[in-house]
Amino acid sequence: MKLIETAEMYGDGDSERLVGEAIKGRRDEAFLVSTIDGLSDRMVAMD
Repeated sequence: MKLIETAEMYGDGDSERLVGEAIKGRRDEAFLVSTIDGLSDRMVAMD
């Protein structure tokens, strides 16, 4: 298993989008951790 850590503040969310594209089709091979600052007015939806 691969651990990938990112945060919404890296590139204003661009980091999560890039990681999503990079692991597309292989999501079961990665454990993704995304840190949020708690002060963001954006909501992050996960399924």
